[in-house]
Amino acid sequence: MAKSSSPQQFALLAAVLAAGVTVFATAAVQQNYRQSANDPQIQLARDGADALGRSLIPSAIVGDDPQIDAGSSLAPFVTVYDTNQHVLATSGQFNGDTLTPPAGAFDYAKAHGEDRFTWATSTGVREAAVLVYQSSGHAGYVLSARNLLEVEKREDSLRLMAMLTLAAIVLVAGGYALLVR
Repeated sequence: MAKSSSPQQFALLAAVLAAGVTVFATAAVQQNYRQSANDPQIQLARDGADALGRSLIPSAIVGDDPQIDAGSSLAPFVTVYDTNQHVLATSGQFNGDTLTPPAGAFDYAKAHGEDRFTWATSTGVREAAVLVYQSSGHAGYVLSARNLLEVEKREDSLRLMAMLTLAAIVLVAGGYALLVR
C-alpha cells in the first residue's frame, strides 16, 4: 500500500518546483538581455567588414561622427584593425585611448569569421563586443562594441526580483507547512 504524502511534503515539493521555475525564468530573461545587447554591434561589425572587403577606407567605415567616449557613452562604436591587429580607424576611445581586445578574440574571429564576447576593458568598463574578420579586399578586422551599463542595471533588478520571489516562496511554503501541522 502506498504511503500518502503529508501536507509538509506537498509544501516542500511545491516550493522546490516554484523555485525551479523562478530560477529558470530568471536565467532565460538574463540571457535575453545579454544576447540582445549584441544586436546593434552585429550589424555595425558585419556591415563594416563588408565595406572593408569592398576596399572602402577605414575612416569611411567608422564615420565622421565625433569620437565616442566609450567608457561613459552607451552609443556603439566601431574600430577597424589591420591583419596585425593595429588600429586603422576608430569612432570610440576610452579616456582618450584606443583599446584593443585580447589577441584570442582576433584568433577566434579569424578562425570562425566572427567573435561575440563581453569585453572587460582595462578601464573597468564592460562592453558587448562583436569582432568580424574580413579576408578579401582590405583584409582585417572590424570591431563594434557598446557599454553594458544599462543591461547590467536590468540584470541587477532581475536578480533582486528573483530573490524576492524566492523569499516569498519560502515564506508561503513554510507558513503553509506550519498551518497544516
